[in-house]
Amino acid sequence: MTAPLKPQQDPLIYSITITVLSGLFLIYSIYYYTPAITWTIFVFAIGLIASFFIYNTRCPQCKRPFAKEEEKQLKEKLREDIIPYTYYDKIKYLYSDGTVKSIVNDKAHTINERVEVNRHHFKCKKCGYTWLKEKSNNLDENNRPIPIIKTIQTKEKSPLSGSSGPVSVDKYESYPDESTGKSSKVPPLTKYEAEKIIMQRGTRCQYPHCQEKLSLDVHHIVHRSNNGTNKNSNLIVLCPTHHQKADRGEIPATRLKIIVSGSKHH
Repeated sequence: MTAPLKPQQDPLIYSITITVLSGLFLIYSIYYYTPAITWTIFVFAIGLIASFFIYNTRCPQCKRPFAKEEEKQLKEKLREDIIPYTYYDKIKYLYSDGTVKSIVNDKAHTINERVEVNRHHFKCKKCGYTWLKEKSNNLDENNRPIPIIKTIQTKEKSPLSGSSGPVSVDKYESYPDESTGKSSKVPPLTKYEAEKIIMQRGTRCQYPHCQEKLSLDVHHIVHRSNNGTNKNSNLIVLCPTHHQKADRGEIPATRLKIIVSGSKHH
């Protein structure tokens, strides 16, 4: 019988080590914006893919990769289960220029799907070790109904369209203000819009003498529930600590406006 690989011979250990080290260096590169970030992402991705394939094709006994072979003629059907699957019709809101504003869930539908549970037999081509594994196969996954998407045209103009015209009130939807919990007619910033503003403001907290770069938020100086807008003059990038202080009123709105008006945006 073929002897198992020693730890220093196991390629999975090396691939996982490379993946972990490159992942740590990737975090360092992102935090400090080093020029090595591109090849670090490449090494991390290669290590992750290699680790997956080595683990998925190795023998659990001798640890050799690319040795697992399925004996398909021994495959057994154990049972067939019925499980519920829930899907939702959608409502898609559009800006007046045709760009997507938001997609929200509407009506829920639940159907039953068949899941076949099989027992698979595997053997190692190198040492002859055999083992079993149960796998589930959803028989109806490819036949799921297509959700209905209802499109509603809003009167709002996209903030990314470059239009300086007035923004009309959206008559179709009201939005909660994450800071006050009250209803607002002004939509929250999308993830893309918030990331764009953070990049424009230098990817760090704008509060004086704060150098925080992680978990940054875009704060509305005048809350949306108080008719605060999504204009640049009403937005400031803050770290979680200063964001919480601003929401509690510990940092006056006038102070935040002075900070924003004194900043140089590129």
